[in-house]
Amino acid sequence: MTYYVEYKKVVQTEPLEILDEDFNQVGSITFPSNKKDDITAQLNNVIYLVESNRLKLNNRYIIKDVHNNVKARVRAGVKIIHSIIEQDKYFFVKSAIWKLFYRIYDDRKMIGDLRLIKRDHKRYYRITLQDNNDVFTLALFFLAHAVRLKALLMT
Repeated sequence: MTYYVEYKKVVQTEPLEILDEDFNQVGSITFPSNKKDDITAQLNNVIYLVESNRLKLNNRYIIKDVHNNVKARVRAGVKIIHSIIEQDKYFFVKSAIWKLFYRIYDDRKMIGDLRLIKRDHKRYYRITLQDNNDVFTLALFFLAHAVRLKALLMT
């Protein structure tokens, strides 16, 4: 399954649309205007709440459902190795150093990737997964968001 999310500023609080392969809206990501609230993400009519601590250098996102059950933990690593933990199962994410390109692995088998593409003079994250897992779609997006935010705070 392939999803697209528009690439915008990191500190922006406007809602982002999640698009499918035909560029039809299938979800949205809403960032709060104040830093106390959770990020709200909706994908395929399922609502997720995402907790974050944006001001820490060790960025971590926790994706929960509406009943506060933890679906995944996303953690930005040092340089090119990052982690996603879903239901006590560990997935590692390998990234390119100079490009916005992430590959997610499960036991040395690539199960998805995130890249930056350009279409109609706009930039989009293209998230491609082998299976239709909404949590991995959101986890890869928030990992890219965390790395970009970490780079902004380090400068």
